[in-house]
Amino acid sequence: MPEALGAQRIESEEPAIPNAREGGSLEIELPFLIKEITPEVQRLIDDAIANDSYEVISQGYYEYVDANGKGRNLRLRESWSPSGTSYKLTDKRPIAPGIMQEHEIPVIDVNERSRIWELSKGQRVRKIRFKIPYEAEGEKYCIELDVFLRKNAGLVRAEVEFQGKSKKEGKRAMRAFRKHMPQWFGADLSENRRMKNSQLAKEGLPKKELAKKYGWEPIVPPAFIGEVLQRRQKSGVQLLDTKI
Repeated sequence: MPEALGAQRIESEEPAIPNAREGGSLEIELPFLIKEITPEVQRLIDDAIANDSYEVISQGYYEYVDANGKGRNLRLRESWSPSGTSYKLTDKRPIAPGIMQEHEIPVIDVNERSRIWELSKGQRVRKIRFKIPYEAEGEKYCIELDVFLRKNAGLVRAEVEFQGKSKKEGKRAMRAFRKHMPQWFGADLSENRRMKNSQLAKEGLPKKELAKKYGWEPIVPPAFIGEVLQRRQKSGVQLLDTKI
């Protein structure tokens, strides 16, 4: 297992490290700001909870330095849902707004997960993700509605991912979706660097910028947050993130 350098850096020749420059696939997605939990949005969330179509996500970021001295910001994700828990280590490389090259590997060893998680101390994001089906112009989508917790509480964001598409196809799909997106979607955040998860983990929520640029106000933590987190706690699963 890689050795720690300070709080967020590790250096190793360990081969089981993701590298988006050498492998993986395209991640094409659009993020949108949600400014209000409307009755329609609440109904969609209630449906997701009733159908167990949600997950509690904890993400930690840290800098990995390879044998050649090149650094990459990696992400460890713990994802708990009623159907199970997974751990993945991911490297992402930006290609264009809304398009990333992504390479991820599962992290099976419990000790390895714990050690990587400690390296991400101070650079973490917690959120509840609700998966909501959506159809427009004959196309079916999955909206991932993220309700953020802890230092990013008050933020609600929706993401739509376009899977299995090339860069050219992805750009075309994004243009088409923007024309038919739900009315409750707010501003497109795909070109706002400060609203990326890695930046939210490191710097927290840019409340003044959001208020000035988008007229945003923090959303009061909805009651369903407690219900979902209680289900997670009662699941009996030994989880990495105990401070969510």
